[in-house]
Amino acid sequence: MILINTWKKLREEKKQEDASTSETAEEADTGDTAEQSQQADTGDTTEQTQQADTGDTSGDAEEEKEPEYPVINTYEEFRDCFHEAITNVDESCAFYTTDVDYKMMLDWMQPALDEIKSTDFLNNTGGDLEYFYVGIYGGEGVFTLTWRRDKETILREREEADAEAQRVADMIGTGGSEYDIVYKVNQYLIDTDEYAPKDNSAPKGIPYKSHCAYAGLVSHEPCCEGYAFAAGLVLQKLGIECMSECGDVIENDGSVGGGHAWNLVKVDGNWYQLDICWNDVCGRYDAENGCLTYFLVDDDFMSGTRVWERDKFPACDSGTY
Repeated sequence: MILINTWKKLREEKKQEDASTSETAEEADTGDTAEQSQQADTGDTTEQTQQADTGDTSGDAEEEKEPEYPVINTYEEFRDCFHEAITNVDESCAFYTTDVDYKMMLDWMQPALDEIKSTDFLNNTGGDLEYFYVGIYGGEGVFTLTWRRDKETILREREEADAEAQRVADMIGTGGSEYDIVYKVNQYLIDTDEYAPKDNSAPKGIPYKSHCAYAGLVSHEPCCEGYAFAAGLVLQKLGIECMSECGDVIENDGSVGGGHAWNLVKVDGNWYQLDICWNDVCGRYDAENGCLTYFLVDDDFMSGTRVWERDKFPACDSGTY
């Protein structure tokens, strides 16, 4: 029922907007027609004017148009609409479809979210998306997003994170080699960040607000995603091709544990793995070498501590840099 009401509300708002535009245009046309009719009447051509007015009015009458919403029939179309809604921190998005049901769209949600996070380090959900609903009725649908924090706060923090990323990028500069640039970003985040303090109200004790670039660049209390998004945002501004990657940690007993995020970076034409979050933790126990333990390593090295869907990411098979 909530989704139906949301669709009706969006549809009504769109119709009112279109009606307002049409009314304004009609008022302008009426004014011009009345002035012309009055001039024509003075010239004793009343009958001809009435005929002309009648013809023009019927010709100008437009049928009521359907609201212009996006069409979603493919995964790519859904991903793009979903990304736009996340970028704008929208609470809903109406659409038309002929080939998709709600189960299919629900199946698309997580892969689309992972794909968005892999390359958009600023305009992603971070830890703020709480629920995603979708409903489709007779070819008309709407998906809704429930956010943990208000839109103004999320957009403000994104703006501040982007500005700080640019400041850090300017400070590091592009004068060195690609290796030097990545090393400086790794070291900067290690020097300025502390892993997010535990929050018992959040899943696994990790605060929701620690999952974004703002946490790694402004508040300096990121979780793994905060490190990865902060690094990716700065590296992008420095011209280094990079991605964020997600997988699951391998526990000491060999079992697969909780989720984790880190980076892939392209240096001198080859892809390498980079986990600044774990470099920061390791550096606390081994100040000399710890901060480079997971710095520009290959897939074989990383596979000892985590698993991930390798087919979704570039292969890192050039050894450790």
